[in-house]
Amino acid sequence: MAVQEIHAQRDRIAGMAQDNRKPLTLIEVAQRLGVSKSTVSAAFTGKGTITAARREAVMRAAIDLGYEPNPYAQRLVQGSRSDMICIYTPNMGAGAFSQVIEGLQSAIVERGISAPIHIAGRHRGEAEYQLSVLRGLRLQRPKAMVCSLRNLLPELRAELERYALSGGILIGADGYVSEDLGCDWVRFDRQRNAYLATKYLIDHGHTKIGMYTPSPSKLDRLSGDTPVLDGFSQAHREYGLAVRPDWLMQQSYYEDGGMWLAKAFLALDDRPTAMFVINDNAASAFVQQLYRAGVRVPEDVSVFGHDNAAPAASCMVPLTTISWPMQPMVSALEDMLFSRTSGEYMGLRREVVLHGELTVRDSVRQIGAP
Repeated sequence: MAVQEIHAQRDRIAGMAQDNRKPLTLIEVAQRLGVSKSTVSAAFTGKGTITAARREAVMRAAIDLGYEPNPYAQRLVQGSRSDMICIYTPNMGAGAFSQVIEGLQSAIVERGISAPIHIAGRHRGEAEYQLSVLRGLRLQRPKAMVCSLRNLLPELRAELERYALSGGILIGADGYVSEDLGCDWVRFDRQRNAYLATKYLIDHGHTKIGMYTPSPSKLDRLSGDTPVLDGFSQAHREYGLAVRPDWLMQQSYYEDGGMWLAKAFLALDDRPTAMFVINDNAASAFVQQLYRAGVRVPEDVSVFGHDNAAPAASCMVPLTTISWPMQPMVSALEDMLFSRTSGEYMGLRREVVLHGELTVRDSVRQIGAP
């Protein structure tokens, strides 16, 4: 069909499209324009032997009809890589990491680059679902992927490695030492945070210390891939103290976790004199519930938080806490990511390990002090 005929055919049927119609397929466009499917495909992919004038005419006519080519499918055919930067995480974590993800996305979007966030979630069959999500991302051929390595399932390693081997730029965010994939990586030292918090409580005379960790899984061992528990145990060992398994508590995130913790704590016959509560939201709710039950902080029990989030300072008893280095992580990820995507840095893998800082407030008392 000649170029003029393509335009005439388009004009005759342009009025047929309605706002509530399903998107046109490649076959439907070809049928309406009276050309072959391969001609329409060649026009949008750049492959084939059609002339430049014919390619432009077919593209314009198809778009005028309402056809929207699938960019992912086009990249599969062309073997090209998009400028998109995907952010992947199994879950958003207990508040702090969600702020890292949001901060990084803002930094990417401000440069005019698409940065979709993909969250696989925790549920039955999560391994299969997370694998399907990652495979789908890989097939979209984004220029770079920033992937949370925290609690990374073994089934996902091969998919991420395949993406990197195909020329994609992979940046690791957060995670534990055992989850190193050999890519650029920014993480923070959870073990050190837990060690410093526990040591602070011991140095203030507390030998009976419990710990609360918000997580969907069960805390049932004292070593391995649980850096927070490793740091907590390390401080106990250095002072010749034993960790009490019945004082290691774990439940959900945020305020509902703190409310659960208060009930569990109050039900203990032998209570700790201090609780290390990882997540300031949970710690704040914990303190509030204790006061309702007539238990004072820090007079009856000391409470040490984690994250140095807004609830720590605004709690009815301002919380002594240790920070989750959110903004430093955003900055380090941004530097690593754009030095790679711009080609400014093409060297060996880099790793940045960030540390939290103690903030002393009113929720911990010195044992033996008046």
